Amino acid sequence: EAGIYILLALLLIIAAILMAVLCAQYWAEINPEWQTLPALASGALIGCAIVYIVDTFLIMCHRRYRTWTPSRNILADYELKNVYS
Repeated sequence: EAGIYILLALLLIIAAILMAVLCAQYWAEINPEWQTLPALASGALIGCAIVYIVDTFLIMCHRRYRTWTPSRNILADYELKNVYS
């Protein structure tokens, strides 16, 4: 679970960097007046990535306080309850 969160956070940061570099370079060549818009969009994406990383960190720190943990054999538990009730 933590590996997926870390992978997603890294992919968000990579996407933001690529957006900042490639989109800003493209708009600088095509229409320099619109160069700041991709920079703002990539800044927003970096901000979202930071919020996601902080949220992931808090989830991982507080995972021991979760009240529900699924049993490994839910079907067997269900069948036992039906047999004995």
